[in-house]
Amino acid sequence: MKRGIRDAIAFAVAFSLVAWLVVALSKPGDDSFAKAVGAERLNELKSGRELTQDELILKIGDRSFLADNVTKTFTVTVDLNEDNWDLGKMSGRFKDGSSAEIYFEESYKRYDKKSVVLNGKRFKFIAIKDGRSYAEYDLVFARPLK
Repeated sequence: MKRGIRDAIAFAVAFSLVAWLVVALSKPGDDSFAKAVGAERLNELKSGRELTQDELILKIGDRSFLADNVTKTFTVTVDLNEDNWDLGKMSGRFKDGSSAEIYFEESYKRYDKKSVVLNGKRFKFIAIKDGRSYAEYDLVFARPLK
């Protein structure tokens, strides 16, 4: 086989592999490091790990949030004039710099945004710290203060 054809085939295979990986590893509507897994899976993820009281910094898009220390609740303001849940990527890190994997019991995106805000619906999630321990939190959405 001629060198030019072999190089073209190698490039096509490499390009196809990279494109496949990008598609396979990205999920539309996924919140980056936050995933909705259901109550049963959430309990499985907690099993064998210690509960920690370490504080999580939740990042959504370009905004960072701290939870209320007493209720372990994050309150995130959202624009009620827009129906979509396009908040940006969600990730977390503990205050000591440790990484966090975030798992929700259910996805807030399944619900109407206005109903969620007006009814004060809480979304339970855990943040797994370095694979060894976890912290439990709630996330609520609110309208911005005027």
